[in-house]
Amino acid sequence: MRLPRFDYQAPASLAALLALLDQKGPAAVILAGGTDLLPRMKHRLVPAELVLSLKNLPGLSDIRLDGIMLRIGAMAELSRVIEHETVKKELPGLVQALKSVGAAGIQHHRGTLGGNLMLQTRCLHYNRSDWWRSGRERCHKNGGQVCHALVDSKDCHAVMQSDGAAMLAALSAQVALKSAKGERILPVQDLFSGKGDAPFTLSVGEIVTEIQIPLPP
Repeated sequence: MRLPRFDYQAPASLAALLALLDQKGPAAVILAGGTDLLPRMKHRLVPAELVLSLKNLPGLSDIRLDGIMLRIGAMAELSRVIEHETVKKELPGLVQALKSVGAAGIQHHRGTLGGNLMLQTRCLHYNRSDWWRSGRERCHKNGGQVCHALVDSKDCHAVMQSDGAAMLAALSAQVALKSAKGERILPVQDLFSGKGDAPFTLSVGEIVTEIQIPLPP
C-alpha cells in the first residue's frame, strides 16, 4: 500500500516548525519515528497536506539529569531511554514498560518516547484501508454516529496503544508542550482526553517537546 502525495519539510529550528504548524493548522502533521504515522497515512486515515519532520531540531533527542528531574527529549529513541544509566538505575518500571513496545528492531530503534505517548487510538473496525471502511457506515472516529466495536454506543471505543503512558503517569511525569503561542507544562495524565475519537488535549499547532520525570526519593 502506497503513501498518498504530500509536501515534506524538515525545519532546522523549533521556531520555524511551530510557525509552519500555526500557518497550516490541522493540514500539517508531525513525523517523529514514523512507526505509527506512516501506516495510518497508507490507510488514508490521516489527510495530511504537509508532513513536518522533527529530525533536524536540536535538543529534542537529549536525555539529561537536571537536579532530581530527568528530562527526556520527545525525539529520544526508545532504545536510548531503555539503556540510559539513570533510567536503568532509578526507573526500572519505565524500562519494563518500554521494552514491551513492539518489536525491538522497529519500535526501539525507530520509535521515540514522544511518539509513543502520542500514539493514536486504534480499532479493528477503523484501522483498515479506505476501501474496506467505505463498505460500512461511518463510525464516530470517522465523522459518523455509530461505533462498530460496541453497538448502540454514543461514544467511540477505539483503544489507547501507548505502553509508556501509564508508567509515566505513575511516576508523576510531566510533558512540555510548545506552540507558536507559547509553552505550557502538563501532568502526563492530563495529555489524554479519555475519548477514543479525539484522544489528546493538545491545541492545534501544539507539540510535545520534552518529558520530565522526577526521580523517586
